[in-house]
Amino acid sequence: MSRRKIKQVDAIRQKTLETVIEEFLRHCRLKNLSPRTLEYYEEDLSYFQRSVPVESVREVTREVMEDFIDHEMQKGNRITAINTRLRGLRVFFRFCEEREYMGDICLKLLKEDETIKEPYTDAELQRLLKQPESDKWTEWRNWAAVNTFLATGIRANTLVNIRICDVDFEHEIIILKKLKNRKQQIIPLSTSLKAVLELNLQLWDWESEYNLFPTSSNSQMTVHALETAVRHFNIGRGVTKTSLHLFRHTLTYRRNRSMKGIEKRYTYKCSICGKPIMGLGNDPRPIKENKNDWCCDECDKAYVQPTRRLFDCLNTYDRNNNVILRFDNFYMGVRRRFDCWEYWVSDDNCADNIDEGVYDNSFAPLTHVIKDLMDKHHISPSGFELLEPDPYLMFEYVYN
Repeated sequence: MSRRKIKQVDAIRQKTLETVIEEFLRHCRLKNLSPRTLEYYEEDLSYFQRSVPVESVREVTREVMEDFIDHEMQKGNRITAINTRLRGLRVFFRFCEEREYMGDICLKLLKEDETIKEPYTDAELQRLLKQPESDKWTEWRNWAAVNTFLATGIRANTLVNIRICDVDFEHEIIILKKLKNRKQQIIPLSTSLKAVLELNLQLWDWESEYNLFPTSSNSQMTVHALETAVRHFNIGRGVTKTSLHLFRHTLTYRRNRSMKGIEKRYTYKCSICGKPIMGLGNDPRPIKENKNDWCCDECDKAYVQPTRRLFDCLNTYDRNNNVILRFDNFYMGVRRRFDCWEYWVSDDNCADNIDEGVYDNSFAPLTHVIKDLMDKHHISPSGFELLEPDPYLMFEYVYN
């Protein structure tokens, strides 16, 4: 029987650029990328399709991309703008390479000089933060939005998605539910910003589900509408700078810290239950074993404090590093045997060994061995008891 041959392989792979772009955008939608990301890819690829005279995606070569970049530079476009387009194109080309629609182009970003953005000056901030004297509600809303930007450093898309119920005036926190990384965050509400928001809410009839900074018809503002509103607000107060993101840069400049460091200072996650916890004034309680881990009050009472009591008890009980522990549903024995650790873990009646053997790290301290075994078998330190029998006799009984 003769083998069948696949015909017109090149014709199958030589898809048109328009077809591959549609396939790529569908792939992005299936990955559940954000609408703003999809708009960015769609606009970037549409611009590239209009600028490059090719029909098949295989016709896009390194020479074609060099001509495209050279044309953009001759038009006087900034290097930052060109690199923004190249970042989107690199993702598209990588998609094409994985599906073997085209070869490797090895597209690299252009070198650009680092520039420091000039933040808002103290005089400009004084004019922007001055309480309005106008009776226009939009003026008060824009003033409250500018105060929020300067107090928190959040992005514009995050601000327009804040609802009134997300602001807890009693506990002085704000819950941010729309972040760039698609996570949620809890940040502190300062006393000055709290006064501004309370004053702004006194000027109109609202419900808890309304946006904190809505339009005149109580609908959610778009980022473009917010940019326009703040631009008119700044120019009306004699400030020529109108960038929303510049408020974020101003906050980092005045605090002499990166925005990532500020956000990390504001919020932590409990290393045990994963719940967000606040870091206002006094930091959360650190876990004793790792100073980089943090725990909430509930886990501190239920886990950390019993663990500390257990470890303190272990450090003072047996100087020979031989110990038998009884937990709620487990027995555990650990002893030093020549140059290694021997251990066993059994059920509550000590009749069936669940685990036994030699601990991997022979140089680890006793508390470290106990902690690893507890984590391995999900043993809670809430209830424990140190047994009196000789550990060596207990080991012989369990092993035999």
